Amino acid sequence: VEGLDFEPVDGLGHMPQFVEPERVVAFIKRIARRAFSDAASPRVHDNFNEPSG
Repeated sequence: VEGLDFEPVDGLGHMPQFVEPERVVAFIKRIARRAFSDAASPRVHDNFNEPSG
């Protein structure tokens, strides 16, 4: 798949966030930087409001 950012996690099972949380956080941050790097791109969720309270 063109542009796919994939990181195999052999041996971590189906919940790697509990086994290697730092690695999962780094992956999420990398994907987020890529997703939101183009300032000209429209916001993904214009109707999203942070919960208050």
